Amino acid sequence: MAWADIDPGTSPPEMAIGAVRSEYELCKAIPGCNIGRDDIWRVPLTWAAWVAFSCIWQRQPVDVRPPLAEWAQRAWSDTRARLADRDALDASDPELISELSALDSRSPGLSLVPVQRGAVQWLARWRRDVLADARGNGKTPPLIRAMQVLAQTGEAFPALVTCPDSAPLSWQRKLAAWAPEIRTVIIGGPKKKREQAIAALAAGDADVGIIVWSNVRMHTRLAAYPGQAFVRCDAHGGKAGSKPSVCEVHDKEFQGFRLRLVIADEAHRMADARSKQTRALWHLMHHAETAWPVTGTLTTNDVGNLWPVLHGLDPRAWPSRSKYLDLYADQESAWSHKGVKILGLRRDTEPWFRLAVEPYFRRIPREIARAGQPGLAPPEFRYPQMTPKHAASYKSIMDQGLLELRRDTIVTPSALVKFTRLCQLAQAMFRVEDGEDPYGFSTENVRLCLPSPKVDDLMEFLAAEPGQWIVAATSPQLTGLAEGKLHDAGIPYSKIIGGMNHEAKDAAALAFQRGEARVIFITGAGSESIDLEKAQGVYWMQPDPSFTMREQMTGRADRWGQQQEVRQVWALTPGTTDIRLYQLGLDKEERHREITRDPQMLEWLMSAQAGEIIEEDHDTASTTPHASDAG
Repeated sequence: MAWADIDPGTSPPEMAIGAVRSEYELCKAIPGCNIGRDDIWRVPLTWAAWVAFSCIWQRQPVDVRPPLAEWAQRAWSDTRARLADRDALDASDPELISELSALDSRSPGLSLVPVQRGAVQWLARWRRDVLADARGNGKTPPLIRAMQVLAQTGEAFPALVTCPDSAPLSWQRKLAAWAPEIRTVIIGGPKKKREQAIAALAAGDADVGIIVWSNVRMHTRLAAYPGQAFVRCDAHGGKAGSKPSVCEVHDKEFQGFRLRLVIADEAHRMADARSKQTRALWHLMHHAETAWPVTGTLTTNDVGNLWPVLHGLDPRAWPSRSKYLDLYADQESAWSHKGVKILGLRRDTEPWFRLAVEPYFRRIPREIARAGQPGLAPPEFRYPQMTPKHAASYKSIMDQGLLELRRDTIVTPSALVKFTRLCQLAQAMFRVEDGEDPYGFSTENVRLCLPSPKVDDLMEFLAAEPGQWIVAATSPQLTGLAEGKLHDAGIPYSKIIGGMNHEAKDAAALAFQRGEARVIFITGAGSESIDLEKAQGVYWMQPDPSFTMREQMTGRADRWGQQQEVRQVWALTPGTTDIRLYQLGLDKEERHREITRDPQMLEWLMSAQAGEIIEEDHDTASTTPHASDAG
């Protein structure tokens, strides 16, 4: 019979598994499990590894030795405590509640509500966990208060906040309001200025550094990831003459001191495990005592997007993305998704997935955290019509593209170009201009131009609807056409698009909040970490299939303290790609809800039966739906 035990003398501890050859495939399926020269399989001993082992070996006899069994009992006790804190609607520690009340008294007019106090307890108690509350719940104040709690024992600083490039000044203002004693420095601007800011953080002249995502990798080593080669200087085996400044294994500014706390704001940006941005955050998180990824959008497309965040929190527990997906994800072959398409969670292992993963993230649905406050209104649809000439151009390209797709066995470059043209025509007419590529060769540039059914509909909409509006689009060219119309009509507007620095983006947001602009145009460059609760709602000039983009964009207006329901107005050109692109986003929303389970949480809260009381047997009673689901 196979056996499992704690390998004596290992620190940190490892689980050892003895198995016959016919059982090797079971051992291989455990993420991070490898065989040694002594034919014993070993894996870092973590809660996630224990859950994977229990799942995979559940139908195979195995002798779990007493040391491992005792460890598992202690780990389960800790996990139950984490699950209780995960869903707590208030803090339960009297000392913490008293401390938070004292901190609230130092920031007049600002105080946490019970759900936010529960978030502080979660963050401060468990240290390496995700705050994944739904958008608009008010995640920043609990993060600041938790930072202050750690500062009381000298465990918070130096700290680093990584955020989108629209948010550094907003973070600085919120820290100043909620915790005026905390000294901040923005790590931005030219390289020399960033280095000086990091030096101030290292020297103790600032407590918290605030840096945008794209700049992090410029100032730290990267963590390794299979298949992703490092750029190396000549001292580390690179090309002769290669400079340390470009080396990704060379110690850089952040390696000159130890960050005690790393906050990764909008942590869904870590979804691509291969990106240098993600690997830079990994290195900083792995070497910090406390790490708090923060996002209301845990998955951008599927369950695979959650793994990079988990790996950043605990690389011993989540060592292998491929084994994680094999164990927990329902997959199928698909050439368009790098060989594999993730369909959702495997139903046979889903309870084990929840048992392993849910202790890492706290998420309170907005309906609970903001009970009684207005939320999102149901989607509204407007269907602007193309002119006959415009519609004829669309149909001609569509017919050609469909003919190619039905004739060829693969998607040709020509068919992809036609799909792109259809997406553009659904927004506006276009013209083709001659141009040159960077190498001097002739090329064609496609420019959107009037007439545009979307721009015409926006003007009609603004003429009929009062108030301030966020206008969302993916194409800066389309927003440019709309800007011209608004200018001619004397309608004040601001915009947040790619190419603007963080000061300009912040100024645009403040202009809208002060009522100086009736419209703010936002592309993906401004869809995160901006407070625009003055908006009546979001007018979508273009459908975006990205669930992340939709969730984040509506979250600019759907925020704590809003005074009315946030409207969602979709302008979709009928009979075009607009219709299908909108539907694609709904599929991704379903996969997101599969992980967060907001409806199940609400159902559990509402389902108390007549006469139901709290069970006193804390060793066996389940206090949350999450603990019981995994058995």
